[in-house]
Amino acid sequence: MTIAGPYGDYNKAIKTVKIQNGVTSIGDYAFDNCTSLTSIEIPSGVTSIGDGAFAYCTSLTSIEIPSGVTSIRDYAFDNCTSLTSIEIPSGVTSIRDHAFDNCTSLTSIEIPSGVTSIGNSAFKNCTSLASIEIPSSVTSIGNEAFAYCTNLTSIEIPSGVTSIENYAFSNCTSLNSINVDKDNQSYSSEDGILFDKEKKKLITYPAGKKEKEYNIPSSVTSIGAGTFYGCRSLTRIEIPSSVTSIECLAFYGCTSLTSIEIPSSVTRIAAQVFYGCTSLTSIEIPSSVTSIGMWAFYNCTSLTSIEIPSSVASIGIYAFSRCVSLNSINVDKSNQEYSSEDGILFDKDKKELICYPAEKKEKEYNIPSSVTSIGTYAFGNCTNLTRIEIPSSVTSIGGGAFDNCTSLTRIEIPSSVTSIGTYAFSWCVSLNSINVDKSNQEYSSEDGILFDKGKTKLITYPAGKKEKEYNIPSSVTSIGDYAFDNCTSLTRIEIPSSVTSIGREAFEKCERLTSIEIPSSVTSIGWNAFAYCTSLTDIEIQSIGAFKYNYVFYGAKLTMEVATGSKNVQEIELPDIIKRTMNEGDILYTSSDFELTNCSLTEDKTKLKVDTEVASKETVSLEVKGGALNGLSVVVVPKVVISKKYEVAEENGEVYIEDINPGTKIQEFIDNIETNGTMKFCKGNSEITDVNSKVQTGMIMKITLGEQETSCKLVVKGDLNGDGEMGDIDLLKLVRYQAGLDTSLNGAYLKAADVYKDGTCADNKDLLKMARVLAGLDSL
Repeated sequence: MTIAGPYGDYNKAIKTVKIQNGVTSIGDYAFDNCTSLTSIEIPSGVTSIGDGAFAYCTSLTSIEIPSGVTSIRDYAFDNCTSLTSIEIPSGVTSIRDHAFDNCTSLTSIEIPSGVTSIGNSAFKNCTSLASIEIPSSVTSIGNEAFAYCTNLTSIEIPSGVTSIENYAFSNCTSLNSINVDKDNQSYSSEDGILFDKEKKKLITYPAGKKEKEYNIPSSVTSIGAGTFYGCRSLTRIEIPSSVTSIECLAFYGCTSLTSIEIPSSVTRIAAQVFYGCTSLTSIEIPSSVTSIGMWAFYNCTSLTSIEIPSSVASIGIYAFSRCVSLNSINVDKSNQEYSSEDGILFDKDKKELICYPAEKKEKEYNIPSSVTSIGTYAFGNCTNLTRIEIPSSVTSIGGGAFDNCTSLTRIEIPSSVTSIGTYAFSWCVSLNSINVDKSNQEYSSEDGILFDKGKTKLITYPAGKKEKEYNIPSSVTSIGDYAFDNCTSLTRIEIPSSVTSIGREAFEKCERLTSIEIPSSVTSIGWNAFAYCTSLTDIEIQSIGAFKYNYVFYGAKLTMEVATGSKNVQEIELPDIIKRTMNEGDILYTSSDFELTNCSLTEDKTKLKVDTEVASKETVSLEVKGGALNGLSVVVVPKVVISKKYEVAEENGEVYIEDINPGTKIQEFIDNIETNGTMKFCKGNSEITDVNSKVQTGMIMKITLGEQETSCKLVVKGDLNGDGEMGDIDLLKLVRYQAGLDTSLNGAYLKAADVYKDGTCADNKDLLKMARVLAGLDSL
């Protein structure tokens, strides 16, 4: 017998549980989010604890696991923030992924001698864990297994360990030593620093070591991914000439590092290598380096200048972004790919302006007439600039080109511009007008507001405009992504009946917007469209089918508050928006999405029933919880399968199930699918029976209903290589696809590239979105 869950609206009411004899397993997510649960009694017959079984049981302080348990699965005790100690039975052989992730009160845990593997993020963010003994039976330690264990001071690696994944001990800010058993055949240590056996690869320098300087041994040829991650004490690191490879995030967050010399043996500066080295004032790039990766020097806030040698043939996006003290980037004149002028970075022919240093003191800048393209984030964080003149030679303005140019007051778009990227004017809080040349064939403006040529799409309403009210023209059918983002002066916006779609984050952070009426013509509202509109209390939606993405009104304070005024008041009619929300069959709302005070919902969910003990002076209130108004539509294609979490679509006779998050397990996927048929999962010619396997792009879910068999192709967001995750390999595939070097993206794999979710697959917006997500600057 298996204990199953979850318990819906009763989750938060459960305080104690006694499981009866006869139960042998606790099912997946059985007690998930039982936030009031303080104690539970598990009988001796239980042998298995499922995925997320006690996840987010935030009041649970201790638990006794019976000795017969042999399996504790993924996320089993994830976010049990009050759990102080736990004893793992001797029969358990593996501690699965995220098993004790974010158990912030866990001070001690004993890993039994039979355990052979510690999974990815198994003890991540266990900030109270001061010590842990890894038994000699362990052979593998997963990615980020002990990351962010900020109280952990030392760790011993036994002789049997053959695999330690990247970032296993990253940002353990108190960790001062990692000591490896001398008999270990794969790893070694010296002065508490982790190396491979031959000391050719430096794997982890403990972040809690207090030394200010470190000389890397001359035997080292490779500095691993995240090796010095968060080493905030180091001011100087000497890299020997033997080193040929420095992997991504190697010096990430070394906030005290003031200088470092890269030897001439190194040919590549990988992605995010010096990310967040905020004290780094100078760095010399040797002439051996041919490529500088994405975000390589991102947020190096003290870096004042940089010299690009002739050898560099590739510079990744955001390489120098948020370097707010940078006043010059100078390129060697013999470089064949890049050039500079007045400390500004261009391509060789000065056709693309790549990076204008953020700390240049000039208030005004005229872009050279040779420039045809303003690159991605080219003027990002240039807070000194009040005016930028764009010449008539420019045809494209990249994504985020003027992001956070907080002093920029106006911009003129010449007739030549045919393309303006996403985020182009985001956080330009002083920008009060964007004026487009009347002869431009793609764009137009009216009263300083940017539209497409036919004024059918409103692209950008400048955030610095001071008007309190705005009526969108009746010609507009589409409100673009981020169109009114951060327009903090507006209190009222009138949307005409011509509008059919509202883009993602269209009105995000319109903090003074108090009411909005969405006409019945609107059929699509994008993700986070009204997020963080913290004054928004009155919303009228005439078309309930408009919702497509999550968190449309995230952070909006939708509250109904009524003083009863009389003890005789028994029922209060719900406002129309709430009533429709609660009853509409194709929208995902339950009473748990609402916080009720002194009242309850009637059975038909149209009225509030006032508690009998409420006095006349009391207030009855109903508040929509943050994120509750997510408005996911249900699409039924074909009729044998529906999902309220994923998007089901039919295209050219093929059925696709999309919007699956990376890392989703098959069991979790099944839990969010409704069908009267039987399901079977296949990849290629092989049937997949392990429900703990990850859902992967390219998998087929076959549903058999009677004699009918329907095949649904599964699409995992950002998973272009079919491994169930989104990572650097997927980003590389997208780059290669755009360059015409990879032709394997088609069908479900091409759909997986649409991470921007605008229906256009594998374009520049998807590339920018994926890069930002992987850098931790955005989310899917």
